[in-house]
Amino acid sequence: MNFLDTVLRFLCVACPKIIWGVAMVVLNILVMPLLGKEGFGAYAIAQTLVLFLSEGLLGAAVDLGVLRYASLHWPSDNERASGVERAALHWKLCFAACTGICTLVLAGQISEWLFHSRHQQQLVWSIWAAANGMLLHGSALVYLQSRCRFVQFGLFDLAQVLVKVIGIVATILYWRYGGHSGSELSPAYVLSWFAVGPWFAFFAFYFSPIGRPLRKAAVDARSQHELLHVAGWNLATFSLTALGSRIDIFFLTSLGTLSEVSRFAAAQTLALIPQLLGTYIGVVMSPQIMPRYTAGTFRPLLARSQVTLGAVGGLMLALGWWGTNAVIAGIMPDTFADAAPVVRVLLPSAVASFTTFPLIVAFLMFVRPRFIISMEIVLLPLVAAAHAWAIPRWGAVGAAFVTSIFIIGKSIAAWLIAFRWADRAR
Repeated sequence: MNFLDTVLRFLCVACPKIIWGVAMVVLNILVMPLLGKEGFGAYAIAQTLVLFLSEGLLGAAVDLGVLRYASLHWPSDNERASGVERAALHWKLCFAACTGICTLVLAGQISEWLFHSRHQQQLVWSIWAAANGMLLHGSALVYLQSRCRFVQFGLFDLAQVLVKVIGIVATILYWRYGGHSGSELSPAYVLSWFAVGPWFAFFAFYFSPIGRPLRKAAVDARSQHELLHVAGWNLATFSLTALGSRIDIFFLTSLGTLSEVSRFAAAQTLALIPQLLGTYIGVVMSPQIMPRYTAGTFRPLLARSQVTLGAVGGLMLALGWWGTNAVIAGIMPDTFADAAPVVRVLLPSAVASFTTFPLIVAFLMFVRPRFIISMEIVLLPLVAAAHAWAIPRWGAVGAAFVTSIFIIGKSIAAWLIAFRWADRAR
């Protein structure tokens, strides 16, 4: 595989995700005034649950197991590879059926628990549809990834992103200019596009000639056993990590009010920008890690990169602290002005993530993968206890302080471990 092929594969995988990451920040800002403060809080809870159910709870765990075995069997034993992939698809369809039955029976109670109102049952169904659509779309992407069909991977992923973005933009324009300016937009109308996009892309894949082997594959006991062999550990790992990354929203939902959730989510929209930048820089820099590490030249790269990232992060922190009020006044409704203190509290942790994501997190995942999960296991009970203590007293600001302190602490620990292991050959 030559350099151009590597670049093409990177672009096919990364571009849809970068487009969606940027679009999410912009769209969240655009829907804030239409949803209203409590509506945006409900929307933020729904977004968090979709990501947790589709990526943290089941999706990433099963897809990683599929990728391990399908890529091992293909192309020498295509039927066996497709059998493992279809077994995973059956698992996801069973999950969709079970959660669908629970939603049908308990929609009112779920709405009451999540949104403190029984009038958001439509939003509960949107969460179910979006989460299961993302699960099935993940199966399509893993099928293409295991066969190194990265152009098709990028096209199907881009298709679901474009359907979501175009649909949400159309909803915003219709509500703003279609005579509904005096009423608040329902968050279910916006979140429904989170379902339409992935379901559209999955059906387009599944019923196309590309998806024919997956449609025709047989599932036997061996396929189920192979998938079960790795899915259990993956499920525990990814669920724990996903829970740790979203525990602030979950505790605010149960211990706070929708207004406080909205305040926190609005602040996160701005604080997410440095983290996104760090993630995108990491996509470019992470391919250099293992070649440099095995050649013994990783430490100079790490030192130079972290000095540069630290300097840029310090500048971001200063500008963010100084310009928060002006930015919020310029792009958010007046009802979200109280998000400014939360942004300032979250900003140091966002900058810490910016300096840690590009090289250090990827390096530790490659060289010391158990360090991150061990740290999550140790810290999760402490984070939960801290949120349970802080949120009833200070609401969104308390949640932000806890989140910021623990993220900064994890970043410092990751920096120290990365520099400790930077010179050790594998």
